[in-house]
Amino acid sequence: MRLILFLIFYTCCFAFTLNAQCDYTISKYGVRSVKNVFVGTDLDFQNKPKDLFLDIYYPVGSTEAKRPMVMWVFGGGFFQGTRQDLDQVCTEFATKGFVAVTIDYRIGFHSTPGGQNPLSFDKAEIKRVGYRGMQDGKAMLRFMKARHVEDSIDLDRIWVGGFSAGSFVSLATAFLDKESDKPQEAGKIGDIGTVQRNDLGPADGNLNKKWF
Repeated sequence: MRLILFLIFYTCCFAFTLNAQCDYTISKYGVRSVKNVFVGTDLDFQNKPKDLFLDIYYPVGSTEAKRPMVMWVFGGGFFQGTRQDLDQVCTEFATKGFVAVTIDYRIGFHSTPGGQNPLSFDKAEIKRVGYRGMQDGKAMLRFMKARHVEDSIDLDRIWVGGFSAGSFVSLATAFLDKESDKPQEAGKIGDIGTVQRNDLGPADGNLNKKWF
């Protein structure tokens, strides 16, 4: 895991260094964080409202008017994990000059009868939970872009990454941008018990899209 983090970190830093001619590999700043920033509410896999938040970590002492931003998505197989799991990762990036963000996304899916096994009830559930995660990732990214002046973020230097399930969410957040890419399973499909599996909506998500 440490080797993977090392490679991810230095790949990210190298790319930003080429663009900005700044060194983002050295820890040289203090860190200030703003936590529990409310972004919006959407329905989870049980059609229950789920509040979504993010935490922001800033480099204290950086004089850059526009700083690179990295948004991190936690892992956990789409059924566990929290944004707080990436507190240390965000802190580390902030010490090197990044604005670092860790986000919520909707996890959970209908499991095998009895709920003791984390395996999904059917393959559609995995596609649906990943799709919801992508919608939330895009909403979080829009939210942060809308704050770019307030947070001194360079819109030309934004990076999204994740761990395990979060890596799937981050990839879809960055690259799935056509409605034709929406999987059939993300539309209205057969119910599970008394829970309706309604259409999940557009790829951009259902949260307020006027942000950016």
